[in-house]
Amino acid sequence: MLRELHIRNFAVVEALDLEFHHGMTVFTGETGAGKSIIVDALGMILGDRGDSSMVRDGQTQAEISAVFELTGNIVASKLLEEMAVEPEENELIIRRVIHQEGRSRGYINGMPATVQQLKLLGECLVDLHGQHSHQSLLKSTMQRQILDNFGDLGDGPARVGELHARWRTIRDQLQTLSGSHDDREARLALLRYQVDELEELELAEHEFLEVETRFKQLSHVNQIMETVEAASTGLCTGDNAVLDRCTSHLHALQRAREQDPGLANVIELINNAVIQLEEAGAEFRDYLERLDTDPASLRETEERLNRILDIARKHHVQPEHLHAHAASLRSELDLLTGSAEQHEALLEQERATLAEYRQAAAELSQRRQQAAGKLGREVSKKLHKLGMPAAKFKVVVDYEADKLPAASGLDRVEYLFTANPGQAPKPLSKVASGGELSRVSLAIKVTSTDQLAASSLIFDEVDSGIGGATAEIVGQMLQQLSAASQVFCVTHLAQVAAFAANHLHVSKIAGNNVTRTRVRLLDENSRVEEIARMMGGVKITEQSLAHAREMLNHRDSG
Repeated sequence: MLRELHIRNFAVVEALDLEFHHGMTVFTGETGAGKSIIVDALGMILGDRGDSSMVRDGQTQAEISAVFELTGNIVASKLLEEMAVEPEENELIIRRVIHQEGRSRGYINGMPATVQQLKLLGECLVDLHGQHSHQSLLKSTMQRQILDNFGDLGDGPARVGELHARWRTIRDQLQTLSGSHDDREARLALLRYQVDELEELELAEHEFLEVETRFKQLSHVNQIMETVEAASTGLCTGDNAVLDRCTSHLHALQRAREQDPGLANVIELINNAVIQLEEAGAEFRDYLERLDTDPASLRETEERLNRILDIARKHHVQPEHLHAHAASLRSELDLLTGSAEQHEALLEQERATLAEYRQAAAELSQRRQQAAGKLGREVSKKLHKLGMPAAKFKVVVDYEADKLPAASGLDRVEYLFTANPGQAPKPLSKVASGGELSRVSLAIKVTSTDQLAASSLIFDEVDSGIGGATAEIVGQMLQQLSAASQVFCVTHLAQVAAFAANHLHVSKIAGNNVTRTRVRLLDENSRVEEIARMMGGVKITEQSLAHAREMLNHRDSG
């Protein structure tokens, strides 16, 4: 869940520090107060594109940071593990900085992160349903993903994806083997020459780095030897060496300790220093005895290094990758050498894998069709409650047996919809208005609550264009969602706001040519006043306040 959001110099927001809780939270306030700006700021955390217009006038950069609690979010935890990011006490901090010139930087627990990484992680943390985000419902891929998340498909999708990957691998190998004879022979000749050359080199796996290190050492052996000998003489073996002086002072102090035992600690420290210096002297001697000063060694090492570098340049690879490159060429040569026998074996593997794939895809399609019927019925019921009594929502799953295999199977999933009685459902993308799309999306969200991957849901004016009893139903649905997920909602409707567990009021303060946005958590009394204001009227009366109290009491009793 989202625990904290901190915003600095973003649009008209100078500084905001918000804490959030479980359940349903609403943002209300006058139009233009900055409610949606808070959602936009969170969008930056989740990988939306940033530009210079988002930086508050007169400032050099905008900064947004969010703190998430990861308890129970297995998908996000696994993704962080793949990114090599370690959560601290099950806590995740995402930060985004947008500079005045338009560039931006992202950070995950203090580590630099790309926008793509923020997007991937954001999808596991927050489902941001903005005023235009329901447009994703029009995409066939999204429609299939929603159906798969809703349906009890078991290991069907994973099995189909695994078989597809296996089939693609076999197919790629076949394409490699199926080149023209002349091309294959030319490639074979080149591979044999390259492999022979690399095998003649006899390069071990990490040899380049070892040779490079040895060459550097041998190239500076005289300088190294002078440095080591000087250190050995000054510290351990020379006249008036540090070791002799330490030993002399140690003996004097040991005699003085007989008169003052308080010198014991310092004597122990100096004694340790003497021991360390004696060990260093022995190390110096061993090192100098091992040091290779033979000019022939330098020449041999330089020749070996130059040979490796020359062949690496010839093969257009970095020298440290030359060993792996050799293994790759050997593998390709082996593949082409036995191409005739292997081609037939691969053809048989492809036939068997493709048959297994189509069987798994057909079984997955059957499960999808069962889930499609259930999803269509459940969403239709929710749409009836949302003020669309004649609405019909249908999920069509077409199994296309002749389709080229895909990782998701052989199904084409399409959502059909009609809001009018007597009309047959048609593709959602062709018949649904913006308001209808918004309500379809909300109905799907409520229907698939248990299958939601993200632990926080944000609805930015999802109730646009509705009112009355329908608005109350929207509030009830959002409250229902909040039992399983943290829910945020930007709303202008009192009927929706009344169902929230937490109510934040957003206002704009202007003065001294500066405009600021303020957010405050409403207590019971101020909340009654805000609900009354939202119900309309120039003046808040006792009657409107009583109505507001009734709405809040109705929510609590419900």
